[in-house]
Amino acid sequence: MKIENAAVIDRERQAEEKPAFDESHLHYEKNENHDEKRECENLLEHIRTMRAEVGDELSDNEFTRLMWESKPPKQGGFTFLSFCDRFVMCGVPKQKIESWYEERGWIKKEKIEIAKKIAEKYHFTFSQPPDSKNQSADDPRPHHHLQLSSSQETMVIIHPHFVKIRLYTIASHTTRVERPLLKCELLKDLGELYGTKDGAK
Repeated sequence: MKIENAAVIDRERQAEEKPAFDESHLHYEKNENHDEKRECENLLEHIRTMRAEVGDELSDNEFTRLMWESKPPKQGGFTFLSFCDRFVMCGVPKQKIESWYEERGWIKKEKIEIAKKIAEKYHFTFSQPPDSKNQSADDPRPHHHLQLSSSQETMVIIHPHFVKIRLYTIASHTTRVERPLLKCELLKDLGELYGTKDGAK
């Protein structure tokens, strides 16, 4: 019994001395209730840094759970939701649907102009595909969303309820080498579409 108790105590001491992972890079402040977070300047950079620190041993689902445990910060109303297939999905500030759509389900012109300006800045192409890939005759006016793409793949999917940003992109058609979006200001630029206070002017 004494040996077993000693082993338990020893493991507890080791757990106290070595945290599960380094939290020094996290950009939030905890209050007495441990639930208050401050906003960071670049949420995408924060996620990219965290992904690099944990290495390749975590699946996308495992990394998403770890991010949630670390209480990721917010940026201008955008919040981390998940990481999957090199895409970061973020929650967006609450939107009024009527401010996004024309009567026939197409995106309003003022939103399109902002998205085109962002596409030009990042050398992306712009498109407005329907939300549903399998259109039905029962829904003659399907809603659309905004999409920004590189020459290799879709990079940003913009929707009134969410935004998806590809955090790692394929370098070229001839290789599967991935490269991260470094110092990317996409969320700040997208803030103008979602009406956040620090959106691009």
